Amino acid sequence: MRLARTLFTLLFCVIATVRASSVRALRQHVAPRAQVDTCASIPLIPPAELPAGGGLQPMCLCLSGIPDAISSNPDLVQLVQYLGAAEATITLTSVVDYYGDVCTYPPGTTPVCSQSDPCGFQCLAPYVQQGSQCVCAAPYTSCNGVCDLFPNVRALRSCAAM
Repeated sequence: MRLARTLFTLLFCVIATVRASSVRALRQHVAPRAQVDTCASIPLIPPAELPAGGGLQPMCLCLSGIPDAISSNPDLVQLVQYLGAAEATITLTSVVDYYGDVCTYPPGTTPVCSQSDPCGFQCLAPYVQQGSQCVCAAPYTSCNGVCDLFPNVRALRSCAAM
């Protein structure tokens, strides 16, 4: 009987702790994380340096963009036809790793890879760029990681309370 009471008490404490922590987790503010990618300004690669026998024109390519690029870029489509998708992806990954830089994009951005700036980015509306960050500018307000117009004062008060 004493053991059953102890086990019941222990089980009750565990359930209460899990319930309290899950409620707290729903109310916690989670700051958006920066996006990380490796991007490269790839120079002209002569045909002799690639196994496909066809070279690559200068381009900007990020590791995250390889799947889309191998189906839309004419040079890369030709590489896929010669090597197959898996081998072309491996080859392009090694080329981007060789020439690339690790790019860290602030929250509220979309990457814009270009020959002159492989780690370039553009702020998503309504964010505006200030230096190397995207900020929520007036008349917008940031609340729980969302930049928007909050006409409801109650919403802003609940945001400030968190």
